[in-house]
Amino acid sequence: MKNLTKSFKVFFIAFLALFLVGVIVTCIFGINAFGSLGKGQQLILNVTAGKDSYDEDIAEVKDYLKEHGAGMITVNKEYDSFDKEVAIVFMFKSSTPIDASSAPFDCVVSDLDNSHLTKTITRGCIALGVALVVVFAYLAIRFCKNNWLANSLGAVCTVVINWLAIFGIVQIAGLLGYQFDITILATFAYALFATVLMYVVMATVARINVETKKIDNTAALALATKKLSCYYYVINILLAIVCIVLSVLSVGFAIKLIPVAIACVVCMLSAVYVAPSFWTMFEKTETEKIEK
Repeated sequence: MKNLTKSFKVFFIAFLALFLVGVIVTCIFGINAFGSLGKGQQLILNVTAGKDSYDEDIAEVKDYLKEHGAGMITVNKEYDSFDKEVAIVFMFKSSTPIDASSAPFDCVVSDLDNSHLTKTITRGCIALGVALVVVFAYLAIRFCKNNWLANSLGAVCTVVINWLAIFGIVQIAGLLGYQFDITILATFAYALFATVLMYVVMATVARINVETKKIDNTAALALATKKLSCYYYVINILLAIVCIVLSVLSVGFAIKLIPVAIACVVCMLSAVYVAPSFWTMFEKTETEKIEK
């Protein structure tokens, strides 16, 4: 580990810390997907259409739910054909079921049970695991004559650390009312695709540097990372901004793009500060094996 850069250690520890905090949040509050994937309750608050602000109404309902043991609470608004709010929907999970008849406001409470979607999530996770194995095999074959271990195992490690960080961030966001659903699989798929693409480009540019500039692998990789980092920043920041803008402008679907924006930032940082060190670590290991 002594050959790893300071930047790598900082971001590696930060990504792991995010994951560990996410695990702690999960243990305390549960996965913040009860409304869309598991079991929970839904409270629909009827409101007067056209009101300037519903902040006080939302705060009142939240306080009431928390008093009755509700944990994570998500808030959505329903609109009529004139784009006026007609109802506010609260999804939550409480230690004791809440009855609408005891609520001090006009509302309807119903149970949520979308547990059948957990099967889809399970299958998706299996598919992502298989895809990770395929990625390892693909990169090992593609770079079989050029540091295959550094490229294949390095890419897999980078993907995994990216996934852990994204999960942690999204789970922590549940404390602010965000609730992810089945589209989180698309986010992990994006992180997988972006990382593999970055690794192929990085390794290819590094190999070109070795051949044209007659330098060793480590120096060639550092030069390639420096050259490509600007592209990583620009592309991923633009994608993140697009996701955030769509989240602000649209209703319902937009919130599902938030994890993608998070994945863009995580992949950008790992491409510059994490992936090159993983590559160097396994490249040295491979070189030592060949020398022995």
